[in-house]
Parts: sequence; C-alpha cells; structure tokens
Amino acid sequence: MNLALANQHARARCFSLNRYCENRTTMRMSTWPIVAFSVAFPVAAMAAEGNPAAGKARAEVAGCFACHGVDGVATADGLATDKNDPNLAHEPDLYLQFQLVFFRKGVRKNEVMNAMAEQLSNDDLRDVSAYFASLPAPITK
Repeated sequence: MNLALANQHARARCFSLNRYCENRTTMRMSTWPIVAFSVAFPVAAMAAEGNPAAGKARAEVAGCFACHGVDGVATADGLATDKNDPNLAHEPDLYLQFQLVFFRKGVRKNEVMNAMAEQLSNDDLRDVSAYFASLPAPITK
C-alpha cells in the first residue's frame, strides 16, 4: 500500500513540475520574439526620416511660425508664455510626428492644431517634424 501511495505522489510531483516547466517555457517563448524584434528594429528606425529644408518651407506656408517661432522657440526668452504654444526646437523627431498624427486624428484636442495637422500630408508631417527636431535646444535664463 505504501508503494502505491509513493507512486501516486511521484506522479503528482512530476505533473506539477511539468506544468511549471511548460509555463516557464511558454513565458520565455513569448518574451523572446519581442526582445529580438526590439533589438533588431528600434522604433526610431521604423519611422521615415523627413527633410528639414522642405519642413521649414512647409512650416512657413502652414503658419507654424506664428505660434512656435521660426527657431522653434515660442518666446524670446525660451519659455512658452502659454502652455498651448510649446517650444518645438530640439524635440525628438518621432515625438513630434506622433503628436501631429494625434492632432490630425483628433486624439489630442486643440482647435488650431487639429486644423493645422489636417492639412499636412504624411510627407509634410515628417518634414516639419524633422525641421523642428534639427533646431538647437532653446537656452533658458
């Protein structure tokens, strides 16, 4: 009788150990492709790069400089007087692209920016973002 009980306990231990190993392998397999993909293809490399010179011309036509300034600084002292007119100089290109897409899709709400972003094509959006990202960071006092 003790032998049968011991055999039953051994099978139970193997079953729980196999379940533990299966779960561990499954977790390892699900994170491995994510890590491999992230290392092989960084997010910044997936975004198309724009042309800063074309972006400056498009930003001038679109009227971006009226609020954000030609140098990407909303005010002379480098600090925006209104939180709705942020400095764009030296902001990351990908960040600016995402924000313009969010304005264009209506995810971010601002009457002026929603209208401005709607008139930009995907290429214009990349170019304008590349222009503001290429500018030097504002010097604050």
